[in-house]
Amino acid sequence: MNYNEAVNYISTLRKFGNETGAVRAKRALSLLGNPEKNLNIIHVAGTNGKGSVCAYVSGALLKLGFQTGMFSSPHLVRVNERIRINGEMITDEEFLQYFNRVNVVSEELKKQGFDGLAFFDFVFVMAVLFYADRKPDYVVMETGLGGRTDATAALSRKLVSVITSLSLDHTEILGDTLPQIAEEKSGIIVQDTPVVYWKTDEETSDIIENTAKKCNSRTYFVDENSFKIHNLERKYIDFSFNNRYYENSMFSIRNAGLYQVMNASVALEVLSVLDAGKQWDERKIREAFRETCWEGRMEEVEKHIYVDGAHNPDGIRRFLETVRSLKNDGKMYLLFGAVCEKNHEKMIQEICNAGCFDGYVITQIPNHRALEADIMVNEFRRYTDKPVFVRENHKEAYTFAKALMKEGDMLYCAGSLYLVGAIKELIGE
Repeated sequence: MNYNEAVNYISTLRKFGNETGAVRAKRALSLLGNPEKNLNIIHVAGTNGKGSVCAYVSGALLKLGFQTGMFSSPHLVRVNERIRINGEMITDEEFLQYFNRVNVVSEELKKQGFDGLAFFDFVFVMAVLFYADRKPDYVVMETGLGGRTDATAALSRKLVSVITSLSLDHTEILGDTLPQIAEEKSGIIVQDTPVVYWKTDEETSDIIENTAKKCNSRTYFVDENSFKIHNLERKYIDFSFNNRYYENSMFSIRNAGLYQVMNASVALEVLSVLDAGKQWDERKIREAFRETCWEGRMEEVEKHIYVDGAHNPDGIRRFLETVRSLKNDGKMYLLFGAVCEKNHEKMIQEICNAGCFDGYVITQIPNHRALEADIMVNEFRRYTDKPVFVRENHKEAYTFAKALMKEGDMLYCAGSLYLVGAIKELIGE
């Protein structure tokens, strides 16, 4: 196979199997001689903010002079985005090389009567092999779905486990209550390994704390009292962070999203746990945070046009907080698309009730899981009397939404990371 054929092949692999991703990945890694054993891993789970926390942590480690790998999910435009080292994506040639090695293992599992690897398992095992060969000082790894049964749960040795904010998402798999979701996410906690988490509420906090206690693992939590926002601009936010390590130190992040202060604070707690000797240069961490830009999260892709990957009710609420906080004299429009298994009606209700937008452009995202545009249009019209337009595909929708804009107007695009990726690809073209 060539690179394109390899990408097409793994794209056709199923999302789930008869067994969990953790079981499949553990078998594959065992056949490969457990290459993950020598990696220094920071393992990140959660509902929202996982990728951003990974980006802040890996960016800071890089700035401090460490060789750093980062495995993330999903990708926006190219699958290579999922496997990075020192800020650079795996090359097409390297991708094909590791694809071939993992494909042999997947076929061997089938011969032994087990499930072959599913899509996420496959790319995860590729990443482990890649990092085992490159030997970075640290590897920051994001879970795919949940924690306990995720392929990344095959990692039994790590430096720190991280759980970001929790909310209801993927309820058909993870459970339809926050405690159930907390149980699943806490599945990444392992023996004698520190745990950093965002304190969502007392009930979920108790679950994380109890799980950590059973594993003899010390916990460190971050909540809304851990930071204070001092200055909010369209492109930067200045905030202070206070813990046993930083003591109200000032930081600045290159993002307009208020929720990113929460994610940056979790990342700072992770860095303080890693640097137990307090020898790292805080100035370099500040520089890294100011320079880090995680794509697709309140990202300005063209003048006065922002894309945001909010794709569940909690993510939408945090997205709307930022929209309300940004000063604007003109009109504001929203381009929206979603996948069918999300709680789209709740997201749409939150958006309309916020009263932020002067008009909505609805489209069907380019994905087999796309929610039909007519369903979204009907839901929007149920909750708002503002103009609701519909366009058949994201290209027509983006062109139409831009044409609505006058001088001083703003356009936001949200509802799905697939929509964000499609728009970024369109702009790139």
